[in-house]
Amino acid sequence: MESKGVVTEHDGRKVKIKLYKETACDHCESCSPERKFTRVYTLFTDEDVAVGDTITMEISGERVIKASLILYALPVLFLFLGYYVGSQLLGYSEGKSVAVSFAFLLASFLGIFFYDKATRKNELDDIRITHIERF
Repeated sequence: MESKGVVTEHDGRKVKIKLYKETACDHCESCSPERKFTRVYTLFTDEDVAVGDTITMEISGERVIKASLILYALPVLFLFLGYYVGSQLLGYSEGKSVAVSFAFLLASFLGIFFYDKATRKNELDDIRITHIERF
């Protein structure tokens, strides 16, 4: 998956990039320039980039699929697992089983949050800059 952005800060290996929107409106000239960006992203690179450069960066499809499964499939799995645990293993009524399923859902969100905190620095090194446009 590729994304484009503009380098806003460069400090050693640490580079901050304002990412362009990845929608149909990203090349439109109707709105202000600040509305063309989604967020600021930080990555670590040895590439020779300067503030103001437009870069194209790439993350592997495997990593995108892994992140998508963790973020979207895991909470749903935990929701159903929580209902099963509440109704079948603990013998709770339907209302209590639904409450257990939401507790499992919350636990999945907390797990994803801490997993992201623990692995973010390693994953940032896996993002490659594929093209640099100098201005």
